[in-house]
Amino acid sequence: MTLYSREQLYDLVWSEPIKGLATRLDLTDNGFRKRILPLNIPLPDRSYWAKANASKPKVKIKLPPRGPAQPHSIDLGSNSGWGRNPGPEEILSQPPPLEPVFDEPLEALEERVRRKLGTVERIKTIIPAHGPIYRYVVADQKLAADLKASRFSYAWSKPLFQSDFENRRFKFLASLSAGLLKFGGRLNLSGETARECSVSVGLANVAFALDHPSAKPDRLGKWSTREGWADLLRLTIGPASGEGSLMWEDNEHEGIESQLTNIVASLVVHAERTYRAAEVAEHRRALSRRVEAQEALVRRKEEQRRAEQEAIAKAARQAESDLLLKAHAYRDAEAIRQLVSALQSRLKDEPAMDEPLDRWATWALKIADQKDPTMQVRLEEGRLKL
Repeated sequence: MTLYSREQLYDLVWSEPIKGLATRLDLTDNGFRKRILPLNIPLPDRSYWAKANASKPKVKIKLPPRGPAQPHSIDLGSNSGWGRNPGPEEILSQPPPLEPVFDEPLEALEERVRRKLGTVERIKTIIPAHGPIYRYVVADQKLAADLKASRFSYAWSKPLFQSDFENRRFKFLASLSAGLLKFGGRLNLSGETARECSVSVGLANVAFALDHPSAKPDRLGKWSTREGWADLLRLTIGPASGEGSLMWEDNEHEGIESQLTNIVASLVVHAERTYRAAEVAEHRRALSRRVEAQEALVRRKEEQRRAEQEAIAKAARQAESDLLLKAHAYRDAEAIRQLVSALQSRLKDEPAMDEPLDRWATWALKIADQKDPTMQVRLEEGRLKL
């Protein structure tokens, strides 16, 4: 892993042309640009290097503040390590993880967000640029047209978003989507009734709910669309009731659309808050991984020491067992020799037995020598071997 901070990359891209820099980092030109794109780092154009080569005055664009939920740093190392779990030695070979520091208070970030955001305008017409919302609308209009042209009606083929309420809800979502574009944000919609809502800003994803205040899923967890007029709308970030949740809804004086700017700003700031929490949590996990890696090495050394001791003890037991077997073999060999000697002594006065006795004695003594470990003694690496 080769981590570069925004500041380090900013200095690098303004110190030499990207083509040479990318080559040194074992990346392609386009690959390098795509990797650093999320960090919002300004890049010099060709005229900058032409002026530099001609020793002419040039303007260096200042590094802007990190955008909401944008990363502090990025890994420009090889992709070969992706998808695998590093061992304890590799984890400990890396420098200790730095605790994430956020110099800009969230209050100051919110002010910066609001200045950049300006006023979020209400969308009155859904167009292709509204992405997932437009796809829902087009699919629903096709269902409505098919239903009108058909003689039969099936529950599964009925349009879901024809009511004034759903129309208002989609336009509100389109307004949120347009406001988020200033921060590179994206609206995400899923589910049959488009009730699974979230926004992606930088590296963070923020889920929210937008529906009638009384809307609830059925016992199977499925949400329904709402028929009828453009009834009350409520948007909630976080749990519907609980600490840290944010909520906006229609009131007797004005609709929720009047709060579009506040809602978009809150979604963006919430994304930054989510990013910071994730960075702190990842730092804790990285520290835990280092502790676990150290403990794993200690356990491995202890297991190796225990295995070595067990191997020594096993070798000692085996040596003792071999020694006892050799001692038993030696006793057998001596017993055979004693038997041969006793027979030779007993039959010495019987000439007829001389030849058979000699053959038998030669065979028996050969067996005794084969069994006798002292006949096989040798020296190996300074040690006596039987």
